[in-house]
Formats: sequence, structure tokens, C-alpha cells
Amino acid sequence: MRQILQKELRNVLERRGLRNREWAVEWESSGLEFLLDKGFSAQMGARPLKRAIDQYLLAPLAATIVEHRVPEGDQFLFVRSDGKSIQVEFVDPDADRVADNTDSRGETVELAGIILQANGTDAERGSIAHEQRLLDVRFDTEEWQSLCTNLSLQMAEPEFWRQPSRFKVLSRFALMDRIKAASRTAGALRERLDKSRNSAGRYSTELMSRLARQVYGIKAGSIDFLSDAPVETAVRVEVALESGGESDGAIKWRDELLEMYRKWAAKRGMQVGEYSYAGATYLAISGFGAHRTLVDECGLHVYNDGDEDGSHSRLVARVRVAPTPPGELKAQNAGVELKKVVDAQPLSPTIIRRYRGGAASLVRDAKRGWRSGNFDGVVTGDFDLIGAVAGSAED
Repeated sequence: MRQILQKELRNVLERRGLRNREWAVEWESSGLEFLLDKGFSAQMGARPLKRAIDQYLLAPLAATIVEHRVPEGDQFLFVRSDGKSIQVEFVDPDADRVADNTDSRGETVELAGIILQANGTDAERGSIAHEQRLLDVRFDTEEWQSLCTNLSLQMAEPEFWRQPSRFKVLSRFALMDRIKAASRTAGALRERLDKSRNSAGRYSTELMSRLARQVYGIKAGSIDFLSDAPVETAVRVEVALESGGESDGAIKWRDELLEMYRKWAAKRGMQVGEYSYAGATYLAISGFGAHRTLVDECGLHVYNDGDEDGSHSRLVARVRVAPTPPGELKAQNAGVELKKVVDAQPLSPTIIRRYRGGAASLVRDAKRGWRSGNFDGVVTGDFDLIGAVAGSAED
């Protein structure tokens, strides 16, 4: 499927109006996965693919060309997806130079810190290169190669397609394939990053951040593969009724947390399905590290408006997470299925995070032991990165 898709995408750039231009395009794995999902079906095979490319890719591609012209020199188009549509972004490595070549974070820089704020330094480039070398070593280990071989052997068994376990095997095999595709994109971005280094020793901060995000995702995906983590997870946020009922404030806080997870998934290049049933909203999120990250969110999220002791108001929402059912979710009954798996999980009384907004904003993560004054950054989807940076700072 991926090979067929790549062939069709090459053909797109040969069409009338796009021919005879210097095209430089990089694909995030989320963009490819979106088109694979829209372009193939069990009933029709690859026949919907051309229509999916026309419908979902050509419009944003044309809009980007009209707005930014076409790539020249080291410029390129970066294609990704938020799970709902395709986004085509124009990237100019020379447009984001920073004059100061210092980096106060030291020689070893966390990937999370680079994603949040890249400075384009040699220290950042060295840290990313180190992480990529570790990934290359992981992919060459006997454990990794053995898992890949065993999955292929299971799929070759005569009775494989009649076994209920096939969904899990196929999901894991597809995860491995996505990791390979993401690694190729990371390699291409690294080459572009190295070319962007100027005479002052400064790299493109835009490319540095993109490469860090790509490697961060691949690292999470490789851990998923080795640990056999679920590839898709369901999230529901509900008002904790023991905290005073469904007041307007409590409902607003619930909705803000749900939006936090939407934004987090979009920033991490994940696929998101949204379903409603019995007055509740369910997010089905698929991507590198999705379940492992979100399962640690299970529990109570407490918002205090006012003094740190919460004397003014206290709003509590509960986050519940569960792996989605095996097989493909059908839109007509997805809400019912997601409710079943989420309701089957025990309620957690653990307080995960306490939040305080306003001028003296503060977020305290009781489970992982970090705190940050960046309330806005947390609730706009960077809770995992901020936690990683704050946690390493406390260490």
C-alpha cells in the first residue's frame, strides 16, 4: 500500500501545471498515514487512492503554492496531517536565523527542550545526532530483528487471517512500517539541517525543531514496538461529580482538558477520531507513544482558581483511558464500543496534576514530581514536553 501511494504521489508532481518545476517535498508519517487511511479499503483496494489524493492533497498544495510560490534552493514543502486533513507547509531554512550563538542549556540538550525552543546550536545538533545513533543501534539489535521476523512468520501461517489475534499482529507490523517511514524522513531532514549551517555556526531553528519532533516520535514508536503497547487509545474526560456536580465551571474545565488532548495529538502528528455517545465525547488517538503517554494521564485533574490553597474555587475532572477495541472502528457504533472499553477500566482516585491559572499560574504534576509556571503551554498540548524539561531540571 505504501509503495503504491508513493508511486501515485510521484505522478501527482508530473501533472499539468506542476511539471517542470523543482520540487522538494518531505512527508511526515502522519500525512502518509492519513492518505493510506483514505485511499484504501478492504472492498475496493487502491481504487479510492487517486480520488483521495485529489480531494485531500491537491487543494492545500495549490493553496501553499499560491501563497508562497514554489520551493527554491534549500526551501521545501513539508506535508503532514492532524487526522482530519492534509496540511502543506512552506519551509525556508534561511528565514529563521538567530544572531546569538550561545546556548545556556549546556552540551547535552533534551529533545523536548529543542522542540519547545530550538536555538540552532551545535549542542542541539549533537544531542539529536546522539539520539539518532541510539535508534540505529536499537533497530540493529537481535531483539528488534527477531520481532520483525516473528511477525512475518505469523502472517505467513495458513490460518492467520481467521485468527482473532491477527489484528494485534497486523497493528504491530504496521507500526514497524511507520517507524521505517518516519526514520527516512528524519534522515532527509538531518541532511537539510546540515546544509542550513551558516558561517557563524548557526543552524535553521525551524529545521532543528522539526527534526527533534521527528526523532522524539520515532523514539516513542520504537518503545511501543518493543513493549507491544497498544497503537490506538480512547480518551474520555468527565466531571468528577464528587467535587460538586456539573456546574458551568466544571463543564468548562472538562472541555478545556479535552481540547488539551486534541491539541497534543495534533502537535505530535497523531491521527484522531472523535465520537459522541450518551452525552460524552471520545477521542480515538493513534500515534507513536499515544497510549503510553495518555495512560499516565488517568486520574483526577484539579483546577484551583485563586490562591494556591484553592480557597476560591476548585474544579475537578477525571481522565479515563483505554486501548481501543481490536479491528477497525465503525463510525455508526464507535461511540458504543469506546464507552464499553473505557467503562471497563477502574476509576482512579489519584490526583495527576493541579493547575492554577491567572497571573501566578502554576502546574504541579503529583505523579511525576515536576512543576512549571507555563500553564498556557501545558493546556495547549505541550504537557509531555514541559514535564520532561521540568523533570530533568529538578533532577
